[in-house]
Amino acid sequence: MTSPTPLTRLAPEERLSGAVIHNGLIYLAGQVADDSSLMRRDR
Repeated sequence: MTSPTPLTRLAPEERLSGAVIHNGLIYLAGQVADDSSLMRRDR
């Protein structure tokens, strides 16, 4: 059995982290632009 891949938590808070790095991937939690003009409009 292999050992589990470690997690790196970014901006951790009481209930969740702002992002997690696991196995070379970054998982974001509710990240949005501060400037709404940067949001994509073609959806």
